[in-house]
Amino acid sequence: MKASLVTLVTLVIWGNFSYSEVNISDIPVASSFYPPVGDRNANVGDNLRWGDCNGYSTWLFPGWYSFTNFNTQKDYQEEWYSENPPYSYHPGEDWNGNGGGNSDLGQPVFSVSSGKVIFVGTGFGNTIVVVHKLSSGELVASLYAHLDSISVNQNQEVTRSSQIGTVGNSGTTVAHLHFEIRRESMLIKDSSGNISLRYPANHWPGTDTAFISSNYYPPSDFILSHQSSETSLVGMFQDGWHSGPSDAILSCYNSLSGNKGSPIDNNGGGIYVHDWLGVTIQDFGNSSYGDDGMYAIVFN
Repeated sequence: MKASLVTLVTLVIWGNFSYSEVNISDIPVASSFYPPVGDRNANVGDNLRWGDCNGYSTWLFPGWYSFTNFNTQKDYQEEWYSENPPYSYHPGEDWNGNGGGNSDLGQPVFSVSSGKVIFVGTGFGNTIVVVHKLSSGELVASLYAHLDSISVNQNQEVTRSSQIGTVGNSGTTVAHLHFEIRRESMLIKDSSGNISLRYPANHWPGTDTAFISSNYYPPSDFILSHQSSETSLVGMFQDGWHSGPSDAILSCYNSLSGNKGSPIDNNGGGIYVHDWLGVTIQDFGNSSYGDDGMYAIVFN
């Protein structure tokens, strides 16, 4: 068995939840962000958009819509989302599958970018919090709540689009993903660079809309404003992110110069990373590479 370096983790108990401190030096740089649900191969710039859903306006992503949006007291259908006054403002977005009800129960939930898991436990039902370090050095935390299942551990490193759990209805009545982007002000950084949560995972600002504006980012706007120049279609398997061949293919793609083109279905295996004659391959269309206007990146 290959030896590996083990990082000792400080476990902090606060009220009825626990979280691990992570050191800023151990948090990978989050170069781009992707929605936490839906097709892993949909282009974010084209598909994450504000549009019409059943005659109402809200955030959309293929197969999904945001039922309750950021810093509002009403859902997308202009109904109070909390049952009794005083009506709370919403510090994130509630993502639902287009089928409504519990049709999205068990659907994958993905980390929106590279980072370190700082919390796994009970918050708003089953909850995960991941800390991300932007290229500017700013820290943010993404929160995923009401999960049905959790597939990561505290202090685990995750990559963009790695599956961390599934959509659930824990702590609520109908399955959906409650999703937040918390600003650095919601975290504590000590003199040694250790990062911890300033507030519990289930912190709810209630009617304090000014607190939400100052300490949370509008999730979809944030994701759209943090996109890399590379296409989001490469380096992906149809069932989500894999750390082996797809990472190698993505690295090779990013090392190529010029206009690299888009994935194509050249051999019936689809436009994504797939198996072909015993190797892992992805095909691209671009006249700059190859006499036939196509090229492939192969992992074997």
